[in-house]
Amino acid sequence: MNSLHNIKYSYWILFFAIGLLSCTPRIAYYNDTAYTNAISLKVETVSLMNKANTPYQKNQDEIDAVKMKMLKATEYARWIPNNNETIEQWNMLNDTAGGLFGNFITFWKQKDTLGHVYIQNAIKQNEKAFDKIILLESKKIH
Repeated sequence: MNSLHNIKYSYWILFFAIGLLSCTPRIAYYNDTAYTNAISLKVETVSLMNKANTPYQKNQDEIDAVKMKMLKATEYARWIPNNNETIEQWNMLNDTAGGLFGNFITFWKQKDTLGHVYIQNAIKQNEKAFDKIILLESKKIH
C-alpha cells in the first residue's frame, strides 16, 4: 500500500512541476533599457534621415554614431531571454538590403543625396518598424 501511495505522490509532484513550467512566459519580461533604446533611436534615426537631402559625407560622423547605437541596441536585445520577435525587428532595421534604416543609409551613401519624397516614405517605414519594437516591449510582462 505504501508503494502505491508513493506512486500517486510522485504523479502529483510531476503534474505540479509540469503545471509550473507551462506558466513560464514564452516572451521576454519588460526591459526599461530596451524600451528607452527603441524610443531614442526612433527619434535619432528620423532626425538623421531628414538630413539625407544633404551630402552623405557632411553627415558621416552622425551616421556612424547612430549606426553604432543601433548595433548596441540590437546586441542588448539579443541578450534578453525569449526576445526573438524583437531581435528579428532590430535585424530588419539594420539590414543593409532590407529596405529599412540599414538599406536607407547604404542607398544614401551610393547616391550622396536623396529626394524629399523618398526620404519621407523611408521615414514612415522606419517609424512603423520602431513602433512595432516599442509596442512589443510595452506589452511584455512588467
